[in-house]
Amino acid sequence: MTSLTPLLSLFTRDQIRYLAKFGESLSFGEGETVIRQGDTNEYLYLVLTGSLNVTRHTDGASARLGTIGQGQTIGEVSIFDPGPSSATVEAREETETWRISETQLEKFREEHPLLAYDLVTRIAKCLSERLRGVNERFANAVAEVV
Repeated sequence: MTSLTPLLSLFTRDQIRYLAKFGESLSFGEGETVIRQGDTNEYLYLVLTGSLNVTRHTDGASARLGTIGQGQTIGEVSIFDPGPSSATVEAREETETWRISETQLEKFREEHPLLAYDLVTRIAKCLSERLRGVNERFANAVAEVV
């Protein structure tokens, strides 16, 4: 697992190799479901290669929310608060991911607390950036209606 993501950008190769032992690598074929809307998810996923489509299904209609590409993550909330997924995530193409659960992150924290602190801080930063973007889009949508 190379440092191709903001989540791991401050980590050394040795630290990334160490962290990689606590998660697992998964491959998904084109169209294969990674996360299904409504199902419980407890993982943070990092896209190593390929890309994922994120779609929300509501009242028989589907809305594509975006694409998650190489180096990006999904499931940041689920690693802290596992619960029903708000969208379906499917592979757009052959996609390699790495994932870690809350339990695996806790084991990592027990063995390497300072590195785990750095990781959790980076996850919080990613969540903050995503929330800021959602807030901006919401404010723009409201401004268009008014």
